Order: sequence, then C-alpha cells, then structure tokens
Amino acid sequence: MDQNRINITIAGKSYQLAGQESNEYLSKLAEYIEAKYQEFGKDMAFRSQPIDKQHLLLQINIADDYFKSKEQVSVYVRQNAEKDAEIRDLQQKLADLKVRYDNAQSDVKKLEKSNQTLKKRLLEYEKGAGKNPGSEKATDH
Repeated sequence: MDQNRINITIAGKSYQLAGQESNEYLSKLAEYIEAKYQEFGKDMAFRSQPIDKQHLLLQINIADDYFKSKEQVSVYVRQNAEKDAEIRDLQQKLADLKVRYDNAQSDVKKLEKSNQTLKKRLLEYEKGAGKNPGSEKATDH
C-alpha cells in the first residue's frame, strides 16, 4: 500500500510524516500536537523544565486526553445501548397499542352495526305499536 506523506511543523521543527491515513488526518494529528505545545508553552513552569521532561509531560497529557476520550466513548456507548433498549420497548408498546386500537376500531364497527340493527328494530317496533288500536293505554280523566 502506498503511504501518504506530509510535511509538518511541531514546536518549530519540521518533520516529514508518513502513514496509511489521509494527509488531512495526518495534518490533524500534527495540529493537535502543535496545539499542545502551544498550550503548555504558555506556562513558565513548563518552559523551565528540561526538554525531556517537557516531552514527558506532553505525552502524559496526551495520554490523559486519550483515556478521558475513551471513557467518554464508553459512556456514550452505554447511553446509546440504554436508548436502543428504550426504543425497542417503546416500539413494542406502540405495536401493542396499534393492535389494541385496531381491535377497538373493530369493536366500534360491530357496535355501530349492532346499534343500526337495534334502531331499525326500534323503528319497526314503534311502527307496529302505533298500528295496533289496543296498544295505547287508556288514561282516566
């Protein structure tokens, strides 16, 4: 495989960096390291340290960033898994509610049909009761 090569500058020194990753990615790495040098370089206590100790402090700080990022990813993965479980639970509840809704709609249709049948029977009964001469009750006046 071809390696990408890029010229970078870190802490005022030029280097040629090579890797399988894109030049943009390699450049980001260099920018990150350079930013760390700039950040630490503002601290007089850091600058007064021997260069090997400066490098060690930067390496420890970068490792700290890495492990904190890794822990944050773990938190996000855990939260994502919890959200996925919650989504599955809600999807199941939604499916159950759809079934209940469909059953209720079916029941409503049956009740409406039954209601129509009962209304027809009531009308037929009222018509039939009105045709019988002895069907009305006599009232005393």
